[in-house]
Amino acid sequence: MTFLNRHGGLMKRICFLLITFVITQTFYSATARSAAADARTEAINKIDKLISTYPNYAQNLKELRLLALAASHNFLSIADIARITTEVHYHTLLLIDIAKIASETRHDCDCFTDIAVLAVLKLSESSKVMALARQAKEATSSSDMRKVSSAMKRLRNEAELKTYDEAIHRQ
Repeated sequence: MTFLNRHGGLMKRICFLLITFVITQTFYSATARSAAADARTEAINKIDKLISTYPNYAQNLKELRLLALAASHNFLSIADIARITTEVHYHTLLLIDIAKIASETRHDCDCFTDIAVLAVLKLSESSKVMALARQAKEATSSSDMRKVSSAMKRLRNEAELKTYDEAIHRQ
């Protein structure tokens, strides 16, 4: 009796499970790529609208658009940062640097918009804000993200401005 005759049922089950696994992974991978493409398209559309609405900011917005195109994650955070650059007329290069870090991050991290707002509220010590953005980029666990959140709260308490509205109306 050959191996297949003795273990044919087991081999069929293993093949079935393997094929099911491959099909499932392919489906989920395609779905994730589709969701990322949708988010990227939404972000690009938001930035394009800002470019047409705020031609004085076109150069910076086009740079942010390129960052969104190059990113694999955090598209909507980059679009939010683009909006912030049109609302606040200072720290533009700092905001673009935060967006660059967001575009280089290989995981979804919804804190980059908050970090950009913190940059606007914190009128000084931009190096601390950049260090926080880099820390968020490297965060791979929930423990790491709690550390980022804690650092963000500390910096927010030190901020010269207390609200985003105050930052906008300060100009």
